[in-house]
Amino acid sequence: MTKYANKAPIPQYSDPAEPNLISDGEDSLDFSENVVESSASQTNANGNTFSKHVRINSDEAPHQPIPSTSHSQQQKHLLGILEVSKYFCHDNLEDHNSEIERGVASGLAALLRRSLFFYEQGREKRERSKDFKTSGLEYIVSLSTSLTMVLHCSEPKLEHHIQEFESDLLAALQTIGNIFGSHCEEDSILTTVVLKNVCRTVGLIHRYVIHHTEMYVEILLKIVTGESSPNCVKVDAADTIFLVLETFPLQTNPGIVKLLEANSSALISVLSTAAIPVSDDDLNPTLRLFDLASVSVMIRAKMMKRRCTVLAVVRHFRHASMDVRRKAYLFCQEIVDDPDASNSYSSSLFLENVVVDALVEAAAVESDPDTQVLAASLLCKITKIQPFPSTAAMDQARRLAFSASNESIATECGVAYCEGMKKEPFPNHKHISALLDFTTLPYANVRAKAFESLETLLTKSESVEILLKDTPFLEKFEETVSDGSDDDCEAALNILRQLSRSSRHHDTICQHASLLGSLIAFVAQEDVTNRKAHFYGVEIILALLSNGETTAAFLPFRRLLPWLVSFLNRTTADDAFKEQVVAVIIRLSTAYLEQDE
Repeated sequence: MTKYANKAPIPQYSDPAEPNLISDGEDSLDFSENVVESSASQTNANGNTFSKHVRINSDEAPHQPIPSTSHSQQQKHLLGILEVSKYFCHDNLEDHNSEIERGVASGLAALLRRSLFFYEQGREKRERSKDFKTSGLEYIVSLSTSLTMVLHCSEPKLEHHIQEFESDLLAALQTIGNIFGSHCEEDSILTTVVLKNVCRTVGLIHRYVIHHTEMYVEILLKIVTGESSPNCVKVDAADTIFLVLETFPLQTNPGIVKLLEANSSALISVLSTAAIPVSDDDLNPTLRLFDLASVSVMIRAKMMKRRCTVLAVVRHFRHASMDVRRKAYLFCQEIVDDPDASNSYSSSLFLENVVVDALVEAAAVESDPDTQVLAASLLCKITKIQPFPSTAAMDQARRLAFSASNESIATECGVAYCEGMKKEPFPNHKHISALLDFTTLPYANVRAKAFESLETLLTKSESVEILLKDTPFLEKFEETVSDGSDDDCEAALNILRQLSRSSRHHDTICQHASLLGSLIAFVAQEDVTNRKAHFYGVEIILALLSNGETTAAFLPFRRLLPWLVSFLNRTTADDAFKEQVVAVIIRLSTAYLEQDE
């Protein structure tokens, strides 16, 4: 907005409460009696012409329909109106303060209200005359623009004087919402200006006229849902709604919540579409989208099912603002945590990896530790809900499990990777090796999940072959049996026990003498702290020795035979188990005798 040079004097108001503006002298621009005259003027350096004095008389009827035959008179009238608006189109705060003190806002509000009344009354005539319709709308544009500019005074001045024109202004805003917010076939450009003026005006006055919040929301929602409202104006209106509600406790006004819920589909569409292409410098649509999600559970549930909304949120995973990134992560996290939304997201964006791909990149470069926890947590939750986790998500979870300095991130990512591996239909060498590495991480939860996932691989012959022949599986488990915790040792021995039930794996297992030595040392220890793990160890040894071809692998461990004899005397197991122990004792004794011969 440009401040005009050589601007004419500010219009003088005789009484702010009754704005009957009359200039001294003959030079005037008169709005009364439907006559516009400007008998004197001055021109600035830019060629703009301004009248010296203005007369605004709101007691008389404002602009009314002029017969279409009086085209020249209409043009003269319109030019006079546009002349007046130039007085107020500037950015000088002191001048705006002076204007509102002298009652300009009161006069303009009264004129706007009455002009809207006649505009609405004369709709039939406007429909018959295009020229007439246009001039009437331009009159409203001029008055609403002028009033909006005057309201850009200082906050103390606006707060002090707003009661003088509150009634007229609110009535005018309601009328504009009714006329232009709904279906309207007027000039789209001029309609846009009028509706934008409504948004700006509400944004300026809502803090000082605080008892009409619901009315503001109703007016703005008419613009958001209006067929004739351009998209840019709908975005402004939606933004203004949440500007109004920033300091307004929705908990105390369920009426406004119901209004927002009733019009939530339009709000979601407008804000989501606007938020997708925004830059880091234009945050309003995105922030308002998050504000909308916080209004109620019903609105949030509806947003979760909208593709455009999720895309808009995902777009901000790598936003420059940490607050925006956090809100984006939390919004998607609510989707994942909400069981009612599962049918909508699991079959669309999350399965298509639209969210995951963006999240993988964001989690890798997130600089804020707390925000990275959110990103990693979201990644892990998505990995868990996907029927077949994406490769990118699994790889990122694996990397974070090993590299994250934050224990919470490392643990959650490790657990998520292990859970994802349970659903992997064709585990490869990289997957299985990662699980083995997880069994030695310093996080008990991760180790436990890694053992669980390895156990699920035993049902897939291809995975077992990879596990036994292409990975350091037996070496890792030997470490666990020797130095692992009771829980880890139990989990590892349970997997070995299941493998040892198949004689085809006996040769492979028995080739690792260090593992056999650790097994024998484990079962032969005097103080047994985990009886279940101890029993698993005994079962493994008995299974491996049930095959005569592998007996030789146990001969170097001479302590095993006397221990088995002692164990047989002490065990309370059933007869079948005891018979198995006896058979192994006989086989070992025979082997030693043959060896000594």
